[in-house]
Amino acid sequence: MTRKNPWRSPGAAPVHGSGCAISGGGPALDGTYPAVQPGTFAGQDGASLPRKEPTVWTAGSVQEVAWAINGNHNGGYSWRLCKNNAPKVPPRSLPNTTGHDVHPRPLSNCTADPAGKTSTCRKCSETVSWSCELCREGCTRSSVGDGNDVMGTRCVCDPDPKDAVSPEPIDPDVTEECFQQNVLKFATESSWIEFPNGTRIEFPLTKVTEGTYPAGSEWARNPIPTCLFVDRYDTCGPVPAPTGFLPDQAYLEAAWCSCYANGRSVFHVDDDGLSRCPAGIEPNYPPLAGITGYGYKGGVEDAGGHFPWSIVDKMQVPENLPTGDYLLSWRWDTEQGPQVWQGCADLYIEGADNSQVF
Repeated sequence: MTRKNPWRSPGAAPVHGSGCAISGGGPALDGTYPAVQPGTFAGQDGASLPRKEPTVWTAGSVQEVAWAINGNHNGGYSWRLCKNNAPKVPPRSLPNTTGHDVHPRPLSNCTADPAGKTSTCRKCSETVSWSCELCREGCTRSSVGDGNDVMGTRCVCDPDPKDAVSPEPIDPDVTEECFQQNVLKFATESSWIEFPNGTRIEFPLTKVTEGTYPAGSEWARNPIPTCLFVDRYDTCGPVPAPTGFLPDQAYLEAAWCSCYANGRSVFHVDDDGLSRCPAGIEPNYPPLAGITGYGYKGGVEDAGGHFPWSIVDKMQVPENLPTGDYLLSWRWDTEQGPQVWQGCADLYIEGADNSQVF
């Protein structure tokens, strides 16, 4: 069931946008919420977000990078660079989204509004009080369940476009192809789990260079395996293609089952973050960091949370880079879904000769 997913050929799957992701990722056909981030437009390129004060690196140095997991889909990741000559504008910020919850609790009774003006739901379920069967435009149905059972769906909607920050200019030379030409190499044979208090757990890094794109580029396997509760194909069967732009019930149920097979809704993060598969349940591959699990739970009464730590790597910055502004791109090619996750950060790299090149 995973042979055509991105991790089977790391870096080869096409992406939307410049290599910095787009808000919402694409059509919401996977049974999850749209994931359009507050302060952005649906489909907005990440490279057009307000610039941050850049982190300064030196060509030829070794630098730390980190990423975190909410819903785990295994696979692996890489870090890349691209020169950024976009014109600068006065600093701006996105809205403060502290406490923003895309899955609010508790569930309230559904209120239908066929016109879609006063409620996010056009048609409520006839059997589940809080469940919606048809959402208004700009919203998608998000599954909520327990174990292998989808108990209902509710509407999760894009943020109001009027609250979005207008996009900034994008350097036309900032592209996925540019990032692919500048894949960074890992500087050590170890990675680390870092907790918010600074505590770290060191573990062996699993590098992958065979079958990657571009050929020989360095990737790392996601060190946190999910747990194999059931065989996905035997239990869920093939996931049917959605019948239209929005997911239908058969697609939602099959997509939920596929996530359940790896622990969603039945497995949660322990208080210390060191979650492990329950007794008798094996991880999908060896957990070199000593941690396993799916992360986000998505249950009716217990949404669960993301893992409270980051995965840290040390990367080698090439020696021959000219001084200037760059974008650092992180790319995660998943194995248990047809998804590629990306994000970018602003850098200023001081070249080895400290010369300014335009």
